[in-house]
Amino acid sequence: MIRMIQEVFGEYDDYHCVGLSESFEKSMNPILKYHPDILFINVDQQCCNGSPYSFCKEVQEFSGKEILFVALSVEMLKAYMAIKNKFYDFLLKPGEEAELRKTALGILLNKERENSEKTICLKSYKDYTLIKTNDIIYLEADNNTTDFVLCDNRRISAFKTLKTFEDALSENFVRIHHKYIVNSKYISKISFGKQICILSTKTKDISP
Repeated sequence: MIRMIQEVFGEYDDYHCVGLSESFEKSMNPILKYHPDILFINVDQQCCNGSPYSFCKEVQEFSGKEILFVALSVEMLKAYMAIKNKFYDFLLKPGEEAELRKTALGILLNKERENSEKTICLKSYKDYTLIKTNDIIYLEADNNTTDFVLCDNRRISAFKTLKTFEDALSENFVRIHHKYIVNSKYISKISFGKQICILSTKTKDISP
């Protein structure tokens, strides 16, 4: 089933396998090292320091981020324990490709929905402006301030450096230059020869 998971999830650019482990004990260190977003847990396997569910709670406690746990089992009855322990999903082994694909697409859709609903508060002069991050085309540094260019053609200045927002924005925002952060959703083409990032909105072409 592991091979099927790798093949199905590997079809989507958003997923990348960072490791496999034969036991819970050996997996803790690489999990804390690589900070995965999703963990597939064989809940039929024995765990020396407790149950697979207590292992997941420990991982969540030290990971510093929310992890989606997907339970794998040959017993349908274990789905109840997975749900009770707030697992994202339960997959019955040996697994079906269609069910794996539903899980993969479901995670992507939830992620897209969360990104579209996320807002950020910008302070400029005496005003505070709330904007949806999904409406941001790109950010441009201007000394110690940052200009936000939005899809409705507004440009809003904020009294913080570009670096501050780089750490706060989601991973679909890419810093392509020391002066620019671009929402990858609006990137149409990147010309490495001309060193130009072409935007689908026709707002402007970004270059060093």
